[in-house]
Amino acid sequence: MKKNLAIVFILTFTIPCLAQDLRNRCGNVFKRSKYPADSFIVKTRNYPLGNTTIILTFVRPKYLQDDPNFFQTWLEQRENGKLLKSISLIEYSSESGIQLPIKQPLQDFFIINDASEFTGTFYLLHKTGVWYKVPGLWMKINKAKTQLFTYVPGECGGCPIGKFDVALSKLTTKLWDGMGTAWKEAEDNPELFDPFKDSELLQWKNIK
Repeated sequence: MKKNLAIVFILTFTIPCLAQDLRNRCGNVFKRSKYPADSFIVKTRNYPLGNTTIILTFVRPKYLQDDPNFFQTWLEQRENGKLLKSISLIEYSSESGIQLPIKQPLQDFFIINDASEFTGTFYLLHKTGVWYKVPGLWMKINKAKTQLFTYVPGECGGCPIGKFDVALSKLTTKLWDGMGTAWKEAEDNPELFDPFKDSELLQWKNIK
């Protein structure tokens, strides 16, 4: 009985501490002061886009050591140090993750995929600081790079997908069950390509 009580006591105080370490302490804007260096490891990546800089910030508690299955990520865009926009992305797990094309396909946009098991969100960040959220799990772009289309598998059971007109910066979304034709203008188009065919799925051990 005493042994069981001891276990309950340990779990009662340990689990909240772990949960406290793993929670998002900043909301959508990363604040380094909320993650002290004695308890957390912070990594960043910078990507130039026009006169702005795209910054990815990755955070994990030190006690997780080499476990690749958890870290928190913030995506932000700055111009001359001034924050234009920022968001907290989903946490990495076995069924979700953050994906980047090896080479960005559009000159004026930075594209990143925040994916879960059957769907996700493609963030399109324009060099002026305007962001677009395109739902879907995978993407196709036409050869002229004027339109992009997203899709989901049938397992999603009817999830939002998107079509984005690059020249007009116009986003169209609808629900799709993975069956039949998603976008008529993209049907049987041999010139469509997948910008994420060669891509990087961000994992803690690979983030430099």
